[in-house]
Amino acid sequence: MRTQKRRERAQRQRVPLGQAARPNQKWSMDFVAQRLPDGRWIRVLTVVDQFTRECLTLFADNALSGEKVAIALDKVIPPRGAPESITVDNGTEFASKAMDLWAYKNGVHLDFIRPGKPAENGYIESFNGKLRDECLNVEVFFTLADARRKLHLWRRDYNHHRPHSALDDRTPFAARCSSGKDGGEAALENAARFPLSHRMATAGILGNNNNPSTRLLEGLTGATLTAILPVNPAQTEPRRPKSPTKFASVSRSRSITEKLQLLVDGDFRGHSTGSNAVTSV
Repeated sequence: MRTQKRRERAQRQRVPLGQAARPNQKWSMDFVAQRLPDGRWIRVLTVVDQFTRECLTLFADNALSGEKVAIALDKVIPPRGAPESITVDNGTEFASKAMDLWAYKNGVHLDFIRPGKPAENGYIESFNGKLRDECLNVEVFFTLADARRKLHLWRRDYNHHRPHSALDDRTPFAARCSSGKDGGEAALENAARFPLSHRMATAGILGNNNNPSTRLLEGLTGATLTAILPVNPAQTEPRRPKSPTKFASVSRSRSITEKLQLLVDGDFRGHSTGSNAVTSV
């Protein structure tokens, strides 16, 4: 027999969740916990953009209620705007009346996953795993202030310097900027971390692009190629073969631009028999 009255929670109709089609459309939100050396526990609110995989905030506190979650989200919204929806689990903090009021004021829909189905919020679960492996299990948080400082540093490195395979080896910051006005600056910041073919396409080496940012990136990419692929000056000009059987020497004497063109087109494999062929980048 139930002796305690069931707590009233905000009600939401559970429907299949769609995927984000643009930045700042859908967020995911959850908590992780960490223990301090003195035995006390702290909780960390994690918020991720589902489209760009960008970590929007890592808010740590001794205890996190629905009111504190709403305050933390109020600090995230002004620079970028409110999302259309936030995917959350059925925790008491997210289902509280404070979060229900916050969502109503900001025009945000709270998408609750089915109980016991954390895979439906896979974006935040994957991020929490990376946060646990790369930060929480590596760093020692002596105090709450120390935890907030180290979480801030890790979040900045995660957003600006950590490439993601799901984003074509771009960083979350570059993925967000590529759909905005500062895409050129993001490309310059992440030039050294892009694959060679992606850097060439971004820099306009194989196309015509007069953007100052891409021209500067073209110079940076060219310097990188020079360091990776040293070429004998005598081989920069094609040599006329002495006989039809000397075709291999002509193939080896191709210029760097021609080799890269073949590499991007996918036809370079059939002509890379020489010792100077590009095997990996």
